[in-house]
Amino acid sequence: MANQIHSILIGAAIAAFVSLPANAGNSPWTTGPTKTFDVKALKVDDVVGTLKIDVKDSGPITLQISGLRNRVDGLKIRPGNGALVIEGHFVDSVWDWSNWFDFSHLGDNKPDQLVIHASVPKGTPIKVDGLIGNATIGSTYGKMEFSAN
Repeated sequence: MANQIHSILIGAAIAAFVSLPANAGNSPWTTGPTKTFDVKALKVDDVVGTLKIDVKDSGPITLQISGLRNRVDGLKIRPGNGALVIEGHFVDSVWDWSNWFDFSHLGDNKPDQLVIHASVPKGTPIKVDGLIGNATIGSTYGKMEFSAN
C-alpha cells in the first residue's frame, strides 16, 4: 500500500513539473509601458484598484498601469480639457436594473488586481472620485479632491 501511495505522489510531482513550463508564459498579469501626457491636471474616477501618485519637480504627467489583463483593458484613459482622465468601468451603476441579479463577475474586482502609478509635477490639481482600494499620494502642493467608496 505504501508503495502505491509513493508511486502516485511521484507521478503527480512529475506531471506538475512537466506542465509548469507550459503555463509559465500565460500569466494574466500585465504591465503596460510608461506613457507621458502633456496636461495640467489628473482625474481618477470610479476605479477599484491601488493608486500611487508620486510628485516630481517638473515635466509631464507619466502613467503606468499594471494588473490583470481584463482589469487593465477595462480602464478608459484619455486626455481632455487639460486633464488626464482615468475612468474605471463602473459606468453602469446600481441603477442599471438589467444587472441587478448578474452575479457572474462577483469577486472579479479586487483592489490588488490593478495598480495605477502616476507621477505628477508639483502643483498639479488632483481629483480622485469613487476609489475603492488603497491610495498613496505624495505632497502635491496643489489642489486635491478625494472621495472613496
